[in-house]
Amino acid sequence: MLDYYAGNSYDEESYGPSSSNDGGSRTGEMQIDPAARLTLDDFQQTRTAALQAVRVPQHVIQLLADLRGYLQEKVEPPVYVSDRRLVKAVALMQVAAFCDGRDMVTEYDCLLLEHILWQRPEHAPKIADWLLSHLAVDDGMKQVRYLLQGLFARACRALGSAAEPLETILGEVQQLRRLLAAKLGQISTNLEGGFPVVRDNLWLGHDEGQAIAAA
Repeated sequence: MLDYYAGNSYDEESYGPSSSNDGGSRTGEMQIDPAARLTLDDFQQTRTAALQAVRVPQHVIQLLADLRGYLQEKVEPPVYVSDRRLVKAVALMQVAAFCDGRDMVTEYDCLLLEHILWQRPEHAPKIADWLLSHLAVDDGMKQVRYLLQGLFARACRALGSAAEPLETILGEVQQLRRLLAAKLGQISTNLEGGFPVVRDNLWLGHDEGQAIAAA
């Protein structure tokens, strides 16, 4: 899956059920029941379902944009990330969330980008370090700041003019309240359960889970 979204081709003749005539596998590979093998159709159907069912919140999109800026402006030599590749990265995270039983991508799914956005192997640790540092510092709170700034501006305009509907301000207050309640619930769950949002993630290894939990 990571190969596919990184821009490499998927060859069903090599990887699908017809890869060997006897249903076995090549020397040194694990024996797999042909009926249990994933086909190209399985990948395509899962991707389609994931793109329809899984939401990508704004703070995750902003984190991606910031990461691309870092790779293109701070890393030497610069690592160019095209719009096409970034769209594929978002799709990858949607598929990962979908297969993990979730309907929304979290900022921790971005840790998968370590494996697909590099151009040279030495770039991967830089991507991982940047993500860990920003996940530990930010944790989605940029979205709260943006909402607060917008809400304050609208409230100021409403004090001096009737042009700013109170219903709009009330709607934003309720949105902010839901966001803060969700963050508080996540913090409580993490403290009581040892950061399950990371350690129970299907796609993150033990070392990655430990690193972000300790950050």
